[in-house]
Amino acid sequence: MPKKFVTLAATGKQAIGGGLSFRILKEKGRRAELALVISDSLTAEGLRKAWPTIDRLRTRLRQAQGSPMNRFDMALIYGYASMKIGLGYSYALISHDINFDVLVNLVAGLDEAGEESVDVERTEGYAAACALLRCMRMKESNIREWLADGLEQLQNGHAPWSVDRGPIDAGRVREALRQLERDLQSGKIVIKEAPKTETISIEELAPKNDKFLSQATSLLMRDFPKPFERYRQRLRKKLEEEVAAE
Repeated sequence: MPKKFVTLAATGKQAIGGGLSFRILKEKGRRAELALVISDSLTAEGLRKAWPTIDRLRTRLRQAQGSPMNRFDMALIYGYASMKIGLGYSYALISHDINFDVLVNLVAGLDEAGEESVDVERTEGYAAACALLRCMRMKESNIREWLADGLEQLQNGHAPWSVDRGPIDAGRVREALRQLERDLQSGKIVIKEAPKTETISIEELAPKNDKFLSQATSLLMRDFPKPFERYRQRLRKKLEEEVAAE
């Protein structure tokens, strides 16, 4: 279904050429968007020639209002960059943290699939696990392979990986953050403000997540106790450093 706009502001239609025009649309409470107006006379060659102009228009719009940092993938990579640059986390510790979070979300996805009688790939937990791996620039085929194997291991009662031998390693984190730096330098990503955060109570958070955290923790403590305990000690140390620095 096409997206419907309640348009509060719109530029006039401006020609790009070859049967292609554009206008800027702005909906209340939302970001401005570039809308392309395509006529029947537009050809594939005309679109190819117009693409540099379209890209420049997108860049100008992005520079004016910034990238959508509240979008989940943007908020994730911003958060990992903050962990590395602002808090001094190592690439390895970030990778261990991601591997643990992917596991927790797979556990949640399996639980949701069982409770709602839906395919696990349609659950929020599975979607979140995919998003974490995409954030680290993993190919879709590799994401599917890792998660399919992870689900099979979980269904058999095993932890699918250790936090230090999971789908994400330090090198992948390093490259993802370097790509973010390149995107910032080129203007592909423009950060005007940090992602918005929402404060919720522990009472609200705990019932929803404690079950899955506990299940993932129990599996790792049983199957990979030494690396998981090292991860927890290093994470605890960083958290203590953060508290001491406040």
